[in-house]
Amino acid sequence: MVAPLTGFVPLLSAVQDDLSKRIRSVVTGNVVSYDPAAQTATVQPAPKERDESGEYEVEAPVQNAPVVFPSGGGWSVSWALLPGDPVLLLVPDRPTEGFRMTGTTYEPTVALRHSLSYSFVWPGAGPCPDPITGLSATDFHIRGPGGLAVSITTTGQIVIGSNQTAPYAARVADPVSISAALTTWMTNVGTALNGLGAPVAALVGTTIGSIASGSTTVRIT
Repeated sequence: MVAPLTGFVPLLSAVQDDLSKRIRSVVTGNVVSYDPAAQTATVQPAPKERDESGEYEVEAPVQNAPVVFPSGGGWSVSWALLPGDPVLLLVPDRPTEGFRMTGTTYEPTVALRHSLSYSFVWPGAGPCPDPITGLSATDFHIRGPGGLAVSITTTGQIVIGSNQTAPYAARVADPVSISAALTTWMTNVGTALNGLGAPVAALVGTTIGSIASGSTTVRIT
């Protein structure tokens, strides 16, 4: 049982301690579920809190918290969130329901401050047990499970997939080379025809034309 406080200073200190516990700013957590249509997630806060008896207990999950994906100017980047994914809960100093509905200035209708129930979800929470690997100091990367990746280098090269040394993709107007086997076969055919008294122009070249059309979904410039 907690001993009663006596005197103004201990009482003021206890009030300050209680207020500081109620001021939440950023809280680590894990995704419980994710709704891509609503762009909201249910998140389990990771830190346990002490109850009135001083024992640690797990906090209740934060329900329907809006997920913050990078967006602006009509552009956005988003991805799936899976149960257990680490996230940060960003706790605003005022309720945000007005801003979520209008996206501009609003009059808060609730007096709550620093309430975990109004948190925003920021995907990713630092290194954790499974940090992102293969980060570059210069290039832009988008990575997915199973080695899926898109990389853009500072020189403008685009690599799709995990093989950073793969040959470049073909482009419209790129020449189509003749393989060594076809070159040999065409040379033999020309020699045989000439031997039969049917001279033909040289059949062997380095290319047989150029690419006339390409993908309608991937453009390389």
